[in-house]
Amino acid sequence: MVATSKSPKAVALVAYTTAKCSLQYSHLKGLKKFTQHQLVVCLVLKEFFRTDYRGVMEILQDSTDLRQVLELEEVPHYTSSYFVTRKTKGGEYHQTTRYTTFPKVGIFMD
Repeated sequence: MVATSKSPKAVALVAYTTAKCSLQYSHLKGLKKFTQHQLVVCLVLKEFFRTDYRGVMEILQDSTDLRQVLELEEVPHYTSSYFVTRKTKGGEYHQTTRYTTFPKVGIFMD
């Protein structure tokens, strides 16, 4: 059964819960300011709103509800999500412009 939602909060909650079960920090010695699952959900919201990296960070800056769902104290810089996309393009995630798939996390968006 496929369930769709027009609520960004509901989409973020499902994506965050799913990613939280699958992902951790990207590197042991890396800066632990944001987790992989928080940045992946930023990418899911980017596709949900059909905006660019800067646009989704502005939306997160304006929406306290979404920041609470993602457990973000501050909004990451837009390049953080960009580098997650570049780093994982050939790895465990795959992102295209119209259809986003994060198979290891269990997130499929159309």
